Order: sequence, then C-alpha cells, then structure tokens
Amino acid sequence: MQSGAFTVHKSSTEQAFEQVRSRAEFELKCTKPQIELVVLGVRSDLYNNNYPNQIGATGCGHKAVYVETNSGWVMNTETAATQ
Repeated sequence: MQSGAFTVHKSSTEQAFEQVRSRAEFELKCTKPQIELVVLGVRSDLYNNNYPNQIGATGCGHKAVYVETNSGWVMNTETAATQ
C-alpha cells in the first residue's frame, strides 16, 4: 500500500488510520469522512515491512501529527494547527 512517500504494510496501516481517525475526529472537531490522513514516518521489521509510526491528519481547517506510542496513537502537537 502506498501512503505519502512510503510503501507500507496494508492491514496495519488501515488499522492505524482507523485509530488515528477516531482520535482526530474528537481533537480536530471534525467528522471522520472529512479527515485526510497521510503516513509521515515508518518503522521497519526484520523483513523490511514498513509500518506507520507518524501520521498526519488534516480536516476542518486544522492539521495535526499523531505518533505511535506504547499506549496507542497520540497527537504530537500542543494543539491542532490551523491550516
């Protein structure tokens, strides 16, 4: 699966997008269909499969970066920036 400049593992990326989209819906005050996501960074496993670890979210005049942590996906900006 291609996302941004990266080729990423499809099912893992789809799962990450759903998790980030749910958080972004609340934090950006925007409905899920209005939120666009793009992979900004990846981590690789031993078999060179790429998994997203940074995802950019844009919607409703705001944008934010989400990073993967041991506790799940969290916004990596103090507040959602206005476009």
